Amino acid sequence: FKKAKADGKEDVQKNATWRKLLAFLKECNIAPEDCFFTNAIMGARAEGSNSGRSPAFKDKAFIAACRAFFLRQLEAQKPKAILVLGKEPARFLSPLSSDLGFWKSDQSFAKIDAAGEQVKKSVRFENDVTADLVLLTHPSFRPSNVHRRRYGEAEGHKAEVEMVGDLA
Repeated sequence: FKKAKADGKEDVQKNATWRKLLAFLKECNIAPEDCFFTNAIMGARAEGSNSGRSPAFKDKAFIAACRAFFLRQLEAQKPKAILVLGKEPARFLSPLSSDLGFWKSDQSFAKIDAAGEQVKKSVRFENDVTADLVLLTHPSFRPSNVHRRRYGEAEGHKAEVEMVGDLA
């Protein structure tokens, strides 16, 4: 984290993921100050790419601790909505609610969208916190993947904006 911060990779203005996410939130009329941001997997990678499937998924005890911490954050925040940024976080969340069963397997966005599983209303987590969820393309993969998204009659970026709009 210290190295990433020193390299400017944790600077919201310089980090491409943050820039894309903040622009998307603005388009959806969501103020960042109304949001709580967290990661599914706690900590920073010591080596390799910061994107893609985390090597932490190989450590079941660590993932269990991350899930417990996420549930604790849900209890504290009691969010109305959760924007799930990518399929890896969706799979991370799926064991925490029987309402997210479709997200457990390695589904493509095309299959998720075709099944109408991209927006999940009133998801009850195992700690009895309930929230609406929407599965979005991760900001770092938006340029190469968002064009594949479908929601109702909308496609691509517009589809994801409409998904978020349906949470309101």
